[in-house]
Amino acid sequence: MANCNQLFTDFNSKVRLTDARREKLINVREILRNKIRNYFIGSSSLSMPKFQSQGSFVMDTIINPIEGDYDLDDGIYFFGNLNKNQRPTTVTVHETIMRAIGDHTDNVVYKNACIRVIYSEGYHIDLPMYYAQYISSPDLAHKKKGWVLSNPVEFIAWFETRTNSGFQKEYLYEEKRFDEYRNWLDQIRKNDVQLRRIIRYLKAWGDFKKGEMPPGIVMTILGTENYFEDTRDDVAFLARLSELSKKRRVMA
Repeated sequence: MANCNQLFTDFNSKVRLTDARREKLINVREILRNKIRNYFIGSSSLSMPKFQSQGSFVMDTIINPIEGDYDLDDGIYFFGNLNKNQRPTTVTVHETIMRAIGDHTDNVVYKNACIRVIYSEGYHIDLPMYYAQYISSPDLAHKKKGWVLSNPVEFIAWFETRTNSGFQKEYLYEEKRFDEYRNWLDQIRKNDVQLRRIIRYLKAWGDFKKGEMPPGIVMTILGTENYFEDTRDDVAFLARLSELSKKRRVMA
């Protein structure tokens, strides 16, 4: 096959989220965190929350969309010993965070699994809420389903194991290891391994095709399972698509 590796490399530089956009997300994330912290100083029966970013932003598989928002998921964690029947309802937790955000922006979307804070500049922050006795087994506050066991750190760890990035779950479970986590983040930005690029290519393809393709998390799973490493991105990408095509024919 023709060597298209340089074309893929150039494309990656276009779809990978820029440092400027990354900084915008971090800045508004910190503003929101501070507003929420200030609200909980003596103002709620819930404990002072802790925060943990998650998803494609942490894994560096986030892309610049063709149109629409780019985003960051920032989990809000409450810790305590209350069982599901003793806790505030998930709707109450959502409403509490809505009040904490206040009039920060004119556009806040009340979703089932999170609160979405939308900014006119073209990005948004998703705020899923959790309650946990132990950080390794948090329950997501889902408006319709109630408290649902959900641990996004496990998904990050699953993915990072396949990139051989040296990620450790303790980075996000233990505050004393925050400096190690920050250094790890810096390193994965510098060392842009092939699997991350493959996921970005799949997500960009899905962004181009829009409704015809699976969402980003599904693309990440499909791209990671049976990943074929190669010195060229075009060869690795084709191998991944060929494998997906075979599985689709078997399932059909």
